Amino acid sequence: VNDKVNRAIARKTDIANYGQIDFWTLPLAEGQAAGDCEDYVLEKKRALIKAGLPASALSIAVVTTSWGEAHAVLVVETDKGDYVLDNTTPWILPWRKANLTWHERQVAGSAFRWANVASPRPYQIAKTSLSLSQP
Repeated sequence: VNDKVNRAIARKTDIANYGQIDFWTLPLAEGQAAGDCEDYVLEKKRALIKAGLPASALSIAVVTTSWGEAHAVLVVETDKGDYVLDNTTPWILPWRKANLTWHERQVAGSAFRWANVASPRPYQIAKTSLSLSQP
């Protein structure tokens, strides 16, 4: 799924594509072949759910790349740990090995709850006493 989506979507900013600074969409589902990082994440999430993965195992994370760019990636929670699917690389890596600075992560299975992430320490849930498992 990571490779298929990465190859199917050409990188294009939301400004160039939609005339907006930030616009989240499913480009492949809507017949587009271009998008930015959030669009890759949404398409990967859609494809993995369609393939049978539970939505609760998938979460969006907001990070900064090694070159200082704000970025979004998909995190897949498995029994072997949490892995990162990123449109900037074909490699699927454990979250601690991805060369990213972590800021916040969607609480798995919840569209509207986000956890602050203190890299590389365990996830801390904002405004709750819950904590997510770490790999």
